Amino acid sequence: FPVTIDNHKGKQQLSLKDYQDQVVLITTLQTTCPHDCGLAFFPLTQNLYKDLRTNKRKKLKQVRMLSIVVDSLGNPVSEAQLLDIQDMLRTRVEGFDPELWQLVAADPKIFYNLSNNGQKLIVKDKKYFGGVSYNELIMLLDKKNHLRMVLNGHTEGMIRKMKEHLALLMKQYDKERAQKEK
Repeated sequence: FPVTIDNHKGKQQLSLKDYQDQVVLITTLQTTCPHDCGLAFFPLTQNLYKDLRTNKRKKLKQVRMLSIVVDSLGNPVSEAQLLDIQDMLRTRVEGFDPELWQLVAADPKIFYNLSNNGQKLIVKDKKYFGGVSYNELIMLLDKKNHLRMVLNGHTEGMIRKMKEHLALLMKQYDKERAQKEK
């Protein structure tokens, strides 16, 4: 999937191949955040992102967060709205690093249009923020861009759980690297 990101280097076209050998957390981020979000914004920034930021030069240097910026109904946004969210993150998130937490202007269906055993990630229902399930989901992709986990990030407990699974995945990579070095 080709997507455009806008970071301190300007606009860039990216695809999943650009994230080869990196672990990627994919979320959506609504233009109504931080006050009204599909994800638990404070735990996302103070628990998960803070851990990535403080460890980016150590064990988590191969991890990136990729957030698809959408409106409150899960629709793609304009470049101006994406830049507004980036400014909000710079203001509200300690140590915001656009290389580590990349914002994408794209249709979220490109990322979330997956199904397995009859279960789909895109579900329309009033029980979800904005009426679509992907507004609340966090996906974990491994270094080969394989989907390892999908969790609802609407609660602090689920964000902690994603952080734990990320740590387990990184531990697995550490073991594999140690075995290669023998």
